[in-house]
Formats: sequence, structure tokens, C-alpha cells
Amino acid sequence: MVRNFEGPELDDADLYYLPKDLGETADLSASEPERKAQLFAAYRAYFTDAPLKPLALEFLANNDSKKKPAPKSPAPAKKKPAIPDQESDAERKATYQARRAALLKQQAALLSEEQKASSEAAREQAIAEGKKGVALRKAIDAGANLTEDQIRQLVRLRQELGRLTRDYRQPLKDPPSGKE
Repeated sequence: MVRNFEGPELDDADLYYLPKDLGETADLSASEPERKAQLFAAYRAYFTDAPLKPLALEFLANNDSKKKPAPKSPAPAKKKPAIPDQESDAERKATYQARRAALLKQQAALLSEEQKASSEAAREQAIAEGKKGVALRKAIDAGANLTEDQIRQLVRLRQELGRLTRDYRQPLKDPPSGKE
């Protein structure tokens, strides 16, 4: 089936040379009227003679009769977001705590007893000086006299701990609303 062309008229069309004017800033309609007419005729011919696919035919038929197309099959019902129950929250918390404990154990195993003692002394001194957050951590690391390998491993473990904590806390910040 073909349809009648219902589109823009020649006077409404613009002409651009896209290889040099991709932004369509210079309309060539006035300087190239023959080219514009030729391209517009080809455009109209294509859309006038183009066979429509079955879905397009159905759309046109429904649009012409001003009826909304009936759905072929009922749409699947949207699933409500799963609301975690008490048991899954407890399991999630236990998994988080076990993984966190394992990472902290790995972190502690990186340091020798001498490094642990000097790290603790540096921690107490930094706290007495009023250091907090990153400054406190830097003072503790400096007091431990860490090797380059230890620093890399500590950074990796701290990043894992941070990701683990963020992943655990995210559902707590954004609980499911239960609304659709």
C-alpha cells in the first residue's frame, strides 16, 4: 500500500550542504533553487511511493479513524520494588560485618609489631594535637614508617573498605518507597 504524501511544501524546505555545513547554518535555497527543487521532488517521490510496513499501516488506519490502537496483548504488570525483610537485612549486615572484619584483619597483618607500636604512639600524639580525618591518618601512616609495598596494599584495602561501606549504607539511605 502507498499513501498520499503529506509533508512540507517546497517553500518551507531548506537546503544545506552537510559535508561543509554540518550545523546547518547557511541555507542554500536562494542560491541553488534548481537543486532544491530536484531534491525535494525526489523526497516527495520516495515518501509517496514508499511501501509501508504493517505496523505503519496499522498506525495510519488507527490514526485516520481517530481510534487508539488496541493493545495486542496486555502489558506485563510492573513489579513493585522488593522491600527487604528483616531476615535479609540481618543477612546483609552479617555479610558486611564479616567482610569488613576480614579486610581489617588483612590491614593489621600488613604491619609488624614494631610498626603497630609506633603507629599507635603517632596516633595518640596526633589526637593530642587535635588532628582529625585525613591529617590523623597521614600522621599514623608516617609514624608507622611504611614501605612502598605496604602503602599500596593499605590504599587498596582502604578503598575496598570504603566501597564495602558505601554499598552497605546505600540501601539504608534510599529505602524503597513501596509506591509505583
